[in-house]
Amino acid sequence: MPQLTYTFEMQPAFAGMKAESVEDTVRSYVNEGAAAPFGVVFVQGSSDEAAALPSAASQFALGVAHHTHAYAHQGLAGDLGIDTQCMANVMRKGTVWVKVETAVAPGDPAFYRHTAPGVEQLGALRNDADVANADALGDAKFLTTAGAGELALLEVNLP
Repeated sequence: MPQLTYTFEMQPAFAGMKAESVEDTVRSYVNEGAAAPFGVVFVQGSSDEAAALPSAASQFALGVAHHTHAYAHQGLAGDLGIDTQCMANVMRKGTVWVKVETAVAPGDPAFYRHTAPGVEQLGALRNDADVANADALGDAKFLTTAGAGELALLEVNLP
């Protein structure tokens, strides 16, 4: 089907997009869990080389899954996310765009969802613990204002 509508402006970012070309720390892990969208938190998997979406409180957070165009060449989830048993680039230090569950403001702390009682996305980011359904993401904080479901710039600074 041909594209019939066009916008005059490009979107400023997308979830999982690296925001700045400054010093950052990104490690690669095999996603041993379910397919995951870009811009969510991954936790330590069953081995040093494995990562997965969170499934309980107090798991070791590895960082935020960030996008790379290499995923499109895997023929799997492409720009939608990281398929199971595929390599995930996880940012431990740097700035990355994320889709937030709650409205956030600059300086707000970042929390990631480990329990999804409804249709929430595991690993999704927000600015509070959501009644013990989310853990703090170390020294991470939001740098921009965004409403629920919108993109926000997140500064990640995990040891």
